[in-house]
Amino acid sequence: MNTLLPCPHVGPPSHDLHGINHLAQAGNPDAHVVYVDRDPVVVAGLNLLVGQGDARTGVVEADLRHVDEVLDHSVTARLLDLTRPVGVVAGAVLHCLPDADDPAAALARYYQRLAPGSLLAASHADGTTLGLESAAAIEDCLAEAGITLVHRSEQRFADLLGPWQPHPDGVVPVGWWRLDSLTAPRPERSLGNAVMASRLQIPEQV
Repeated sequence: MNTLLPCPHVGPPSHDLHGINHLAQAGNPDAHVVYVDRDPVVVAGLNLLVGQGDARTGVVEADLRHVDEVLDHSVTARLLDLTRPVGVVAGAVLHCLPDADDPAAALARYYQRLAPGSLLAASHADGTTLGLESAAAIEDCLAEAGITLVHRSEQRFADLLGPWQPHPDGVVPVGWWRLDSLTAPRPERSLGNAVMASRLQIPEQV
């Protein structure tokens, strides 16, 4: 795995840029990263931060639901070899897509287009800890500001994955995600779930 596709970019550019691409390239200097966002203001900020000197990182202005547009973009074609495994990072974004936008179909299309061995890392808001009434109130408040948030349960989140195969730990609360011996789980970190999933290798013909 030497490529990463954070799709879309999430969070303030300075925070995310010093997370995903710097972390990936610290572990593998040859890692290429393509950030994807449909907000032109965010894209402009990302382009300034990436700068002209980083030939390993690029920015695409596109909507994650338009999978072919994302993967066929000239920046993606320049930086990512889609015949090799790609890591897709969908952090805190799927809950911004209502059921009418069919986020499951988008994830399935990434699965179809990407090479066997590709990975999906995703997280999603879950209103279970808050309670249905509080979760609905938050959704309504954000909707008044023009922001879509859809809380989905662990099972509903898992259902979005479609053909992607979750790793053995499955869908788990974010606060319990692969804890080490020095990290204690915290209840306030259970407001969402996370998963790592794979695109399976194609079985060899006998």
